[in-house]
Amino acid sequence: MNGACHCLIFMEFPAFRFGRFTQGPRYRTVRTAGSGDYLVIATLGGAGIVRRGRAERVVGPTEALLYAPGAPQDYGTDPETGRWELAWAHFQPRAHWLPWLRWPTWRGGTGVLSLPTAEVRENFLKSVNAMVVAARRPAATAVEFALNRLEEALLWADLEVRRDDTLRIDPRIRASMDYLSGEPSRPFDLEPTARAAGLSVTRFSHLFKEATGTTPQQYSEAARLAHASFLLRESTLRINEVAAQCGFADPLYFSRRFRRRFGHPPTRHRGTD
Repeated sequence: MNGACHCLIFMEFPAFRFGRFTQGPRYRTVRTAGSGDYLVIATLGGAGIVRRGRAERVVGPTEALLYAPGAPQDYGTDPETGRWELAWAHFQPRAHWLPWLRWPTWRGGTGVLSLPTAEVRENFLKSVNAMVVAARRPAATAVEFALNRLEEALLWADLEVRRDDTLRIDPRIRASMDYLSGEPSRPFDLEPTARAAGLSVTRFSHLFKEATGTTPQQYSEAARLAHASFLLRESTLRINEVAAQCGFADPLYFSRRFRRRFGHPPTRHRGTD
């Protein structure tokens, strides 16, 4: 690696190498045969440039790079910008990560992912930064914490790859959905739910139905019944206890709503797969 380097952070563990640094205008790395692992690069400031033959592409804070094992690597600081602050990780993915590594490709296998959604971009970069910080902790499990942060970053990136429908929902509405799902034992109340979204009750109800196709109360009940299904499968709680933990004061009413949702009563649900 050539060029000016500042704020260097580099750490290495078996099958996992990562770092964060700022490079000057002469920085360039070329690996014609790639590496034997995956490499993800996130731009924290300035801009980089990725090359493939004579083709070049500038990579700024709204894009990230991903190289698969064996893919040729040629990247460095964008000469016009003159500075590239980047965080990176070489890693061997855990088996369940593989579906999250199917990024759009540019010029022969170089993965380049645009991150136009502010929420995804902010959380992706936050997770990558947290990966580096976590690994510096003086703890025996520091690398595991770092890998968890890398996994979190890949999950955020995967939302963008899949163009997940939740990304198109107004963040205020998603905040209310989290509120409704966060405490199943809380009976539905429209006013605090609207406050969680930062909206008036009338405006909130309209936007929620427009975004989700259902009313806040219907969404709340669906979330609470989903939790009831989990409790019936995974616990030995009695029906009235399940009802109470899912915000239903009347066990008989709970049973009626449960049957309507799942097609059978709670007592039978315990025996289903």
